[in-house]
Amino acid sequence: MRDYQPALTLLYAVRSLEMQVRKARARVKEALPLEGSLAGT
Repeated sequence: MRDYQPALTLLYAVRSLEMQVRKARARVKEALPLEGSLAGT
């Protein structure tokens, strides 16, 4: 069972990082709509 712990920890870390990236992108789009749309593509 211990072998799964590092994988779960990494998975949670990646998901939390993705959430932070999405929030950061949303803030950028609100601040700079034009630049945000260009970065989205």
